[in-house]
Amino acid sequence: LEAVEILKAEDFKFHLNIYGDGPLKSKIENGIKSRKLSNYISLFSTVDHYELFSAIQDSDLFVMSSISEGFPMAPAEAMVLGTPVVATLVGGIPELIENGVSGILVPSKNAIMLAESIKKVSMNSSLRNKLIFNGKKRIYDNFGSAKICEKLLNYYSEVMGK
Repeated sequence: LEAVEILKAEDFKFHLNIYGDGPLKSKIENGIKSRKLSNYISLFSTVDHYELFSAIQDSDLFVMSSISEGFPMAPAEAMVLGTPVVATLVGGIPELIENGVSGILVPSKNAIMLAESIKKVSMNSSLRNKLIFNGKKRIYDNFGSAKICEKLLNYYSEVMGK
């Protein structure tokens, strides 16, 4: 919400859609109201995968501003769908995204860098195209079914001592 306030103050034209019914939903709703950001943010309940993937694919940018994560699927799905990603440097996200190559990574809890990165990707079409191309390639090359099968076969061979 702090990054949204920064973008609003800079008169940057955008609209943020947030999906889900997680435990932070009421806190986010209250934050939107108290910061007067209702014209900039829409909250949606959980939707089925098809609707969510359509929304991600139709978006100009996917932002994941987590303060902690395991290995997240959402930015990987956005990358496959051809939506550039800005995400925080937490958990497994740096394993997924090469900063400046297949996405943009920023420190968590740094609203200024998050807002700057959102603007940078939104306003630079050559950067957007680079992130889209490299994001798809990164997922297919490192996490596609052929690569996963190869890793599993190598693992089983190692476990069986062959």
